[in-house]
Amino acid sequence: MKSPIRSASRLYAAAAAIVGLGPVFASAHSPTHPSLLPPLDSARLLSIPAPDLGAPGDETYAHLVDILRDLSPREREIISRLYRDSPPNMGMDTELPPELLTGSGGPEMARLEAALDDAEVPAALADTPRAGPLLAGTAVMDVTPPQGCPLGGTGRWRDNLLVHDNELDPNWYAKFFWPPEGVNDPVLAKALVLDNGDRKVVLVGLDAIGFSAHFFRLVTDRLTDLGIHRENYFITATHNHAGPGDMNRLPFLWFGAMDVYDPRIALPFVEKLEALIRRAVADLEPARLGYNTGPDLIGLSKNSRGDVEKVDPTIGVLKILRADGSAKAGLFNFAAHGDALDREWPFISRDWSGFAEDAIEAELGEGTVFFHVNGAEGDQVPDGHGRNHLEEARWVGESMADQVVELWNQTSTTDQVELDVAREIRWMGTPRSHPGIWTSEYPQIPWWITVPLNRLVESVAKVSALRINDLLIHTVPGEPIHDIGVKIRAHALSRGFPQAWTFGLTNNYIAYITTWEEFWDGEYQAAATLFGPHTGLKMIRTSERVINEIADRWSPSGPEGPTGADTPLH
Repeated sequence: MKSPIRSASRLYAAAAAIVGLGPVFASAHSPTHPSLLPPLDSARLLSIPAPDLGAPGDETYAHLVDILRDLSPREREIISRLYRDSPPNMGMDTELPPELLTGSGGPEMARLEAALDDAEVPAALADTPRAGPLLAGTAVMDVTPPQGCPLGGTGRWRDNLLVHDNELDPNWYAKFFWPPEGVNDPVLAKALVLDNGDRKVVLVGLDAIGFSAHFFRLVTDRLTDLGIHRENYFITATHNHAGPGDMNRLPFLWFGAMDVYDPRIALPFVEKLEALIRRAVADLEPARLGYNTGPDLIGLSKNSRGDVEKVDPTIGVLKILRADGSAKAGLFNFAAHGDALDREWPFISRDWSGFAEDAIEAELGEGTVFFHVNGAEGDQVPDGHGRNHLEEARWVGESMADQVVELWNQTSTTDQVELDVAREIRWMGTPRSHPGIWTSEYPQIPWWITVPLNRLVESVAKVSALRINDLLIHTVPGEPIHDIGVKIRAHALSRGFPQAWTFGLTNNYIAYITTWEEFWDGEYQAAATLFGPHTGLKMIRTSERVINEIADRWSPSGPEGPTGADTPLH
């Protein structure tokens, strides 16, 4: 095994250096290096045992987790300085451990990631969140991939993998799938930043099939100078099946949805997301906020298993006004796959979500930035009521837009906002596939046969809760089915929150999340649930913990969420 100072991240190396170079730090007290180091608790620092360079990796990571959690504020300041400004002669490797970067590690890696995040940017937040006047900033960016990038989600396999159409794909971005034939409508990324003086929260909506831990880490690593703690980012995907492929670093999704990872596609995408968020932060201005929840009265989604009782009609609307009362931004939360366009659809498109966003923005006025955040859509698909393909996508989107605008008009606003966030980084277990429960595809394989997927898929879940006044939003890093979303929402409502939304496909992607019952029912959702029949229960319990953390800090007597006519709240 390599030395921790050579084989791990800058911050991980800095933690090892604090212990291994303890005598140097202790002697290089502020009188000697006043511009570099704060005063240290030298005796305590020297009492920490150094990592055993010959120990197994898991033991070393566990040791460093303990070190990071026990650091004093002054020692954390050193960690921060070493992390950001480490000179080349320290010999530190600037790459994160691959398992941490991609979210494919084990339980110790999950604990290490949480400890590194906590040490990297001190939260510097009050124990009790405080209400403050709202600032809001927005940005939108065209992130349509270059010609030849395969569609993420359609899985249009080539008949002959050796065939390459230079006209459609001059750079051979598409290896397994046929490249798209053109662009029907551009892929967009949209950002909304909320700042109440106590905390900044970043919400991003992305027209893509999913958002990986790899991307989350790369994007947020580039934004540390903004001083926004990593837990305050909520980067979501609409689950559009006609967006960009080639962007998942772990190979399991290459063969069915994303094609082979290509840094020529992925890294410019990261750069665009960084620029998007910086623009939104630079756009901060006084604003007012409101939110509302209502039912889908048309029936724009249905259960993909045909269970008419398990359809989620909930529409959530977040409303942001400028100080002069004009529409600035918003989002709507609704659970339905982005696959109104079928698997044979050959063009880049934002699907029904994009048509909804365009119609909402046109109705609310020029300069409005509005985006869709998907919910517990694992078994929810759009319902075009007999329409199909592009006609269905356009009708579902425009019908959704009409209902969102109506809810918007019924929503009052306030300029006083409380923001609170909780998160847990959890290892979900050893990933494995059960091909036998996908009975329609592999009827000859016994249910008990499993295929190990270690380091081939994400196994570490980033689960969060965000409170905006008395609205509770819980996030799930994948595709929970209807029952999972309903049970988590019910818990939030039981803790006194009058409104609760589910953000699926947020911050990373661990595939499908089913209940015990539906796992053993088999078919697609079960086969794509990679952590066994208890996956759903694990996610419910984790979500309940982060919701409880928020609820325990929340005083219902504080600012309340506005409802009703658009009038100021006093």
